[in-house]
Amino acid sequence: MTIYAWLKIILSILGVLALISSVVFVILGAIKKSKKLSIAAVLLFILFPVSMAAQLMVSVKQYYGLKFEDVSKFEVTSEDLHDGVWDVRISHDKGEDLSPQLSWDEVPGAAGYAVYMLDPDATCWVHMKTTTTSCTLDTGAVGRDGYIGPYPPAGSSHTYIIYVFALKEVKTGGGSLDFPSNGVDEILSIINTFSNSDVGNVISCGVLQGEYPG
Repeated sequence: MTIYAWLKIILSILGVLALISSVVFVILGAIKKSKKLSIAAVLLFILFPVSMAAQLMVSVKQYYGLKFEDVSKFEVTSEDLHDGVWDVRISHDKGEDLSPQLSWDEVPGAAGYAVYMLDPDATCWVHMKTTTTSCTLDTGAVGRDGYIGPYPPAGSSHTYIIYVFALKEVKTGGGSLDFPSNGVDEILSIINTFSNSDVGNVISCGVLQGEYPG
């Protein structure tokens, strides 16, 4: 477990002990009519919400402490990207709605990969959201449940960015397909969390971007 997980466990134990102790001190103070015991009971009771607040702060730091720029990067290539422009066939408006071909080198320690395509020019609109254990995705490999091609407004050109996250435990999260998202940092914070709520799931990330004219 990471230090964040240990801190939350310790704070939880301290909070529970403080609450139980405050109840005991209240009872003892009433029995012995001791002002000192009553004051101690109040102080211990205050310690309980303090420990809960500290847990919340640790959780925020745990889940949102990692930023995209801090993650190591690897190279991703595509046969459907030419001179920085995506092929028409991957588009939704004029093409065949085929997910782009993607390749990258195997990342040591990765159980699989989460692959996204976002449009940062349109509130980080999610165009692809899928997982794979392979280091290659053929053109059209991702079905309609995980991909919808670019369709920028007529006359405008948008940037479409591919993110390939190498993960120790395969999962996805952060935004729904064909809807806006809160961006790559939120996606990173979600998939960086293991199913047991610990963090450190993301090993590295590959990035590939290109334009598509509407």
